Amino acid sequence: MLQALPVSQRQQHMACMKLGSKPEIFHREGHTWFCSTGLPSDVIIEIGEMSFNLHKFPLISRSGLLEKIIQNFSNKDGSRCVLQLHELPSGAKAFELVAKFCYDVKIDLTSLNVFSLRCAAEYLQMNENYGERNLVAQTEVFLNEVFSNWVDSVKALGTCEALPHAEDLHVVSRCIDSLATKACADPTLFGWSVSGCTNVQSPAGVVCWNGISTVMRPQSIRED
Repeated sequence: MLQALPVSQRQQHMACMKLGSKPEIFHREGHTWFCSTGLPSDVIIEIGEMSFNLHKFPLISRSGLLEKIIQNFSNKDGSRCVLQLHELPSGAKAFELVAKFCYDVKIDLTSLNVFSLRCAAEYLQMNENYGERNLVAQTEVFLNEVFSNWVDSVKALGTCEALPHAEDLHVVSRCIDSLATKACADPTLFGWSVSGCTNVQSPAGVVCWNGISTVMRPQSIRED
């Protein structure tokens, strides 16, 4: 007969998916983030009280929304492009990780941030039209791992209260369904031993901009 394990014997390590290959290049000064690539910033993203001094190329190669906004931005005086993304799900905290993903900087997906990053990726249109293994696809892969684990599913579900977009993407209902299925199959799951952190390394991309690995969006072929 299966018996629930004492709390002290349960393993509480969260699942973890590692993305990116480059070391940290971002630093924060007050309410402003800077990217140390050696090249001057040509776009500023404002989200709430935070601002991000970034570069157009890494952003438009990964985000359909940012590509559209940047291309439509008019700065005839030669000033930097300034964009406001105040409606981004999870705000500046999520965009910090999104920006690092676009620059191929190392980040960790966990059950505590995967819902917010999945929502942000959807909002920013970070799909496979803008590079293979883009953020929508990567978060979906990791969500499947989270939903296979009782403790990770519970932790992820606890982050969705401030994410109305999560329900629109059905990630909340999928999480609840996975928990319900596991609970029905094994009522002792509250004492289930959780597997340790799993490291999944994202394949390297193609170096094509200032040493940043990225996968360019495939060009569509028109049929006349």
